[in-house]
Amino acid sequence: HYSYKLIASKLNAKGIKTKNNHRWVASSVEYVLHNPTYMGKIRYDKALYPGEHTPIITEEQFYKINSRSKVG
Repeated sequence: HYSYKLIASKLNAKGIKTKNNHRWVASSVEYVLHNPTYMGKIRYDKALYPGEHTPIITEEQFYKINSRSKVG
């Protein structure tokens, strides 16, 4: 299992930047992994709805990540 800190370190080692062209930090990784936008959903009034954008991870991956992710 990977911690957010380790994932950030690996992304930085590969030269991958955030959408704002910054280095990754643990909190940025956590935000992405817990944000349903990345599985193609939008949140409105505490409910999730299908978005019109292309997801970058599947719903299965999203829920798998969120069922066992850890802070660190």
